[in-house]
Amino acid sequence: MNKQVRSALFYAFIFLFLILTFLISLYAAGYKLNLSWPLKLDSLLLKTGTLEISTSPKGATVFLEKEQKVFLANQDKYLGEHKTPAKINQLFPGSYDLKLELEGYWPWQDKIEIESGKALYVNNLILFKKSLPLLIYTSLTQDIYISPDYNYLLLPFSKKVINLKKDEIINLPENKFSAWQFSTDSQKLITDTYIFNLDNQEILSFDQNKDKALKNLKCSDNKKISFYQINNDIFELNLDSQTSDKILSLNSCQDYLIKENNLFSLENESQKTYLRKYSLKGELLKSLELPYNLNYQFLELDNGFINIVHRKNQQLYIIDIDNQYHPIKAKINNFQQGTWQGSNNLLYANDFEIYSYNLSSDTFELITRVSTKIENLMWHPDRDYIIYSTQDSFYIINWQSQGYTSTKILSLQEIQSPILDIKNNQVYFSGKIGQQSGIYKLSVQ
Repeated sequence: MNKQVRSALFYAFIFLFLILTFLISLYAAGYKLNLSWPLKLDSLLLKTGTLEISTSPKGATVFLEKEQKVFLANQDKYLGEHKTPAKINQLFPGSYDLKLELEGYWPWQDKIEIESGKALYVNNLILFKKSLPLLIYTSLTQDIYISPDYNYLLLPFSKKVINLKKDEIINLPENKFSAWQFSTDSQKLITDTYIFNLDNQEILSFDQNKDKALKNLKCSDNKKISFYQINNDIFELNLDSQTSDKILSLNSCQDYLIKENNLFSLENESQKTYLRKYSLKGELLKSLELPYNLNYQFLELDNGFINIVHRKNQQLYIIDIDNQYHPIKAKINNFQQGTWQGSNNLLYANDFEIYSYNLSSDTFELITRVSTKIENLMWHPDRDYIIYSTQDSFYIINWQSQGYTSTKILSLQEIQSPILDIKNNQVYFSGKIGQQSGIYKLSVQ
């Protein structure tokens, strides 16, 4: 080998070393060659992004594939190599199909967008059990109600209470009742004819006018006190002594609400409608005139404001009656049902759409639009997922999903009155599967 060949090889190695060093430096900085077809010189070298995923429960297999076709096999395709929690680096910018699978759970799938030089975090993505509902009581389909502590389930039509902790059926007295309410501490069931102690199953009567219909049973934060309405009079009921006293006489009262040791009323007077705030001693504290209507109703939504719905017009009014200048915080149209997360975020639905509304920014976001009427809407405030039901199916929307993808988790003949037990991550509902109707329990996590 002569001197010229040795020199040529030396410079060739130097050149190759510099090129490799440059390419390795670019790779370390997050750049990759983009060999997509057709080749584009202006995007031949791209700064990549990162995807981080965590799920509850963990251990889900990750399937990730870029929509764009490439020359090199598996250049941006990961089919089962990672399990959550996972971090995948050096991803080309663009749209990807992401799918997560875990045995015994419904698969989750969505489209994600990886941006150049940025990390996308899909954190705490909840996977839902692929389980069948369990029949806990055979009965006709009916509306059901759960106690504040999620330990008791009331079946008014069957006159039964199910003790969910002990899996016991409690028989209620045969007395007819048309109004009912659990006490705040969930220890008593108050009806318009008796008080029933759920612990020792003792039947208590209370002092009331038997000739006039009792309605609008309400409970306060004080577990010993309840309230009810007869005509336009509001009574306070002491659950320990079973005695009642009239505290207010109102004008043509549509509805009332007990909140923060105050009583709020919707009253009609001289072709006008008023929202009024009273102390529990009967003192009038505030009065606000509303657009005149006979179809207002309070919604007991825990967001720090007064929530009034006009059922016929499907309107929700969010009101701060103590605000002298702007008492009506917002008016939301096309409202059928909803639930608050904190004081600012409202999740609500009409017949075919689910929206999120932020009170602070006064902004709306469409979560999903469906083709079958939405019957019930439930939101788990701690787990960040939405469950909604149609007449015969349950769907779950994961709040961490970029596109709020719906997953159908169950179909059956009939669903009525579903209730989300946020303490135990279960759904109770009255329904019919095949020829078997009754009360069912469905575990979702």
